[in-house]
Amino acid sequence: MELKQVLVSLCWLVPNYGSIHIQCNTPESRGAHARTDYPARDDLNFLKHTLAYYNKHSPKICWYPVTITRYAPTERKY
Repeated sequence: MELKQVLVSLCWLVPNYGSIHIQCNTPESRGAHARTDYPARDDLNFLKHTLAYYNKHSPKICWYPVTITRYAPTERKY
């Protein structure tokens, strides 16, 4: 593999590693994040902002509460 391909792959892999780590630790389905083992959304426990911070070994995941201002979240029914 050329050096350029390796660098491009790393630029894609590092940010997505945090997303994958978050999705594996969120036992619910929401929008495009659909899981067959948890088919329903869980607003009570997982209506939160999720942030990932990186250190040398793995991302550190933090959740912050969401402030509902105008519209309450509802499930989309298509």
